[in-house]
Amino acid sequence: MQPYVFPYLGYYQLLHAADDFVLFDDVNFIKKGWINRNRIRLNGAAFTFTIPIQGMSQNATIRDSIIGKDDGWKSKLLANLKQAYRKSPGFIVHYPAIEALIQDAEGPISELAAASIRYVAQYAGLSTRIHFSSSIGLPTEVKGQERILAVAAHHEATRYINPINGAALYSEERFAQAGMELRFLRMDGSLHYPQPGPAPFLQGLSMIDVLMNTDREALLGLFGRYSLLAKAEVPMDALPDPADV
Repeated sequence: MQPYVFPYLGYYQLLHAADDFVLFDDVNFIKKGWINRNRIRLNGAAFTFTIPIQGMSQNATIRDSIIGKDDGWKSKLLANLKQAYRKSPGFIVHYPAIEALIQDAEGPISELAAASIRYVAQYAGLSTRIHFSSSIGLPTEVKGQERILAVAAHHEATRYINPINGAALYSEERFAQAGMELRFLRMDGSLHYPQPGPAPFLQGLSMIDVLMNTDREALLGLFGRYSLLAKAEVPMDALPDPADV
């Protein structure tokens, strides 16, 4: 998966399901995607925050996309987090670590994203090994499904798991030729956790929202609420992941 900053819950369900998780940092940055943006619950509504990127370009890789030098975004984001979650049960546990990650953020956006993902994985006690795809050094001309296969083969995978909304992009036969099973992760559609206020439950928010409103035991319970499907089991009307909406 591309590295996102404190991504949504389904992203961590993939980590929960995997032995090795590869952050695709050597593919092109996507403007208005979720690499440097995310959403929190603020005053009962979804609020999008953005981490600025210097000279943002879709011709640059994610690892070559550098966080902006103007630190004004840090104080604004931290102020919004305090306003949104200062009364939440997880604030005293997680805010200091999140604040430190944001205050220390510089250099490639992929590094901040990886740090946010590793923080949550460590807190939850996941044993998943997290890697950067750039460490493999694949040629840029290896793209799409073949790039995924090359990365999976490098890590000696026997199974590759993808979010369900990407089912149309992959061939079970091609993965079988490479000696791998192909599975698609479907989140439990009834998945909820406590969110403050009378407003309706908001799906697909940043993991920050989940951390602030759950304890470790509840978080692990949410991580495990998914099913792994073969391509033939994927419903044709499967909805896209919240992160892609």
